[in-house]
Amino acid sequence: ISYPSDLLWRKLESMTIHTMKELDDVSLCTLLRSYVSLGKQPAWEVLGAWQQRLENTLNTMSPSLLADLLKSLVKLSLAPDEKWLMEWCAIFERRSRSSSLQTLEDALWSLAALQYTPSPRFLAAWAEAFKTAMENNRIQIADLKKDTLWAIQSFNLGKLISTKWGPKYSSQRRRSKRN
Repeated sequence: ISYPSDLLWRKLESMTIHTMKELDDVSLCTLLRSYVSLGKQPAWEVLGAWQQRLENTLNTMSPSLLADLLKSLVKLSLAPDEKWLMEWCAIFERRSRSSSLQTLEDALWSLAALQYTPSPRFLAAWAEAFKTAMENNRIQIADLKKDTLWAIQSFNLGKLISTKWGPKYSSQRRRSKRN
């Protein structure tokens, strides 16, 4: 893959800024994830426009988009402020009861990577949703990704997510390597 020249890249970013208000939730997250995939840091102007647009849509995002958003920010080394993280946690907590295992893994890993400790209420709700997702998928602790285990340990959640599944059960789920 060859990357566009700096001039072309600046033009693309300028176009992005002007079309930002037309993007839906999925497109906003895809835009940020694209920067991660390309290994490019967004210009401050793009981040400013993106943040302004995001303020109006954060409350409408699904748990998977919320987790994807936070994971992308972490991968770009962009740390939201505490107020924003508190709001993110409140929204995610309300919506995450039946989230996928991947969504829950990404959310917790991102918070741990940011070294942000959410409220005990958030952690309890996350653990309950995670335990349910593990049981529904017949996943045991030993089957979890290294990043997920690290995040669980970071918040001392091991006892909260222990399940009835013993060592004789093994996961049928294939693991994909984190980017």
